Amino acid sequence: MTRVRFFVVLLVVSCFVLSGCGGKKAVAPKDYGKPTWLKPDPTKFGKLSEDETNLEGGTVTVFDPEGWERMPPGTAKPPQGFKTVIVFKKNDVTLMMTKSKTAREMPDLDEENVEEFAESAQQLFKAPVKMLKLGNIVGVMFAKQVADKNRLSKKLNCRIFATCINGQLFTYELISDDAIADSLLNALFAVISKTKIEGGDVASKEPVVATAPEPEPTKPEPVKSAEPVVAVTPKPEPKPESKPEPAKPAAVKDKKNTKAILDELDALLN
Repeated sequence: MTRVRFFVVLLVVSCFVLSGCGGKKAVAPKDYGKPTWLKPDPTKFGKLSEDETNLEGGTVTVFDPEGWERMPPGTAKPPQGFKTVIVFKKNDVTLMMTKSKTAREMPDLDEENVEEFAESAQQLFKAPVKMLKLGNIVGVMFAKQVADKNRLSKKLNCRIFATCINGQLFTYELISDDAIADSLLNALFAVISKTKIEGGDVASKEPVVATAPEPEPTKPEPVKSAEPVVAVTPKPEPKPESKPEPAKPAAVKDKKNTKAILDELDALLN
């Protein structure tokens, strides 16, 4: 996996972070060293509802965190090019999951390539990045403090978790007016660790071709017994002489069939 490929993914993530939270990227260069693993304690994760929430035709399954209110997707408007998957609110804190509409065929993050992704993320966002594995999801998380779009004098605290699954980019974000407490982070970790992303518009589908059902075989009717018939040999009648019709060249038919197939392929490829 090349660093250039990861950098392209990170540019997409940066569009989300900077436009979603309304802040500006820091410009002061700083060496943050090697990214490290963050291993939260699962016993401290927030409680989740027993009923799972299936979204987008069953392609994404999310468990609601207890004590949070699920809001309409329009409550937290995502930046251009992203789609809000689900939004939760607790007091003045927002927990939001989004999916990129345009980022396709991204390299899936796993324990082998996440470190390279995290190193590139630190250079791009000018912030220390932590690597996480929550359930079956591997990604990176970092903190940002940005200006509130509605109150320019007010700073918002953000925790952003980004991952690539089935070739697509997903993000989770915590946004709070105040410092983000450990209990809020544990709620975020719980939601991520139980999220299931599969099928639907996330993974590619094979086209389904409709075929007509084959007719059922018909049983032959029983032959009725008949009286014996004496065979009479008829005299052969003279056949009138007829000139055979000239056969059409097979190449003409083959040519038409070939053209039809090429037309279908051309329409399919275009």
